[in-house]
Amino acid sequence: MILRIGAITLAFLIAAIAMLPLRMAWATGPQSSDLAIASIDGTVWSGRIAGVSWRGHALGAFDTSLSPADLLPQPALHLTAGTGPLKSALLRASGDALIITRADIRMDVASLAPALAANATVRISNGEITLQRGICTTASGRIDAPAIPEIGLPVFTGALSCDRGVLLARLASTAGDVVLELSGGSQVSWRSASPALAIMLAAAGIAQSASTDT
Repeated sequence: MILRIGAITLAFLIAAIAMLPLRMAWATGPQSSDLAIASIDGTVWSGRIAGVSWRGHALGAFDTSLSPADLLPQPALHLTAGTGPLKSALLRASGDALIITRADIRMDVASLAPALAANATVRISNGEITLQRGICTTASGRIDAPAIPEIGLPVFTGALSCDRGVLLARLASTAGDVVLELSGGSQVSWRSASPALAIMLAAAGIAQSASTDT
């Protein structure tokens, strides 16, 4: 009899967790003034968030899910089917840190350099970023940027990194290397660049940062 009652109680507990509204679970997590969400629907296991923006930069909407395999060391929320530049990622919150892994990001070149009308996409694959109270502490991930013949920019490849709390893109090309500073979503400036690239970046409307590379 005791075993039967225990089994029934466990079944009700599992059902309650499975039906826990995503909105309620989200409210119990660490909050950030940098992040805004217009609507949250569904359960923790299968939901949807829409009108997502980070520091005023629109990220769109996502399907969300939670897998039992991703409960430890902290629960990880899967974001998929992104309608904005972030297509998919795995999010974990640990204290005052937000840990983003498996990020697939695709950005139109025109959104990074408004002076360009190029129909091309920059891709960041397998991105990993840790934000401590909104400050970048660690970052990695492969970056692939296409050539832009209009101003002579070649193909770039590189990786993400963090320096003094700022997210950087360290890129290499046949025209030399460049370090880009990424802030405010799609705001881009350059910290260091070969002489040839500095001219091309100026033509693309990308300004030099006040910071120096380390």
